Amino acid sequence: MTPGSPQNQAMMWLINEDERFLCPNEPDAVRIRYSLAVFYYSTRGDTWLECSAPDDLSDPADVATANASCEIEPLPTSGSDAWLTPSDVCQWGGVVCGESGEVQLLDIGK
Repeated sequence: MTPGSPQNQAMMWLINEDERFLCPNEPDAVRIRYSLAVFYYSTRGDTWLECSAPDDLSDPADVATANASCEIEPLPTSGSDAWLTPSDVCQWGGVVCGESGEVQLLDIGK
């Protein structure tokens, strides 16, 4: 609950900005999305050279531009969308998921 902490930033994003609108009856999906958002904020994702979240998450054009510029060389099973976008977390650049949708690996590069 500490303002400005990665955990607080992730919670505020999930509640106020995330366009995915997960239902509370999907606790695993909410926890995974929150955990990856904490990772993003903890590692200063806004300064990443690849797959950083768009400036305006509510603007579809800004999201499309961010996704198009996410040119991380993904593993065969990872996504290529920018982080914190409305897509499933398995579509975010560098996130590798298993067949049932569980996150198995984060390929964050060098």
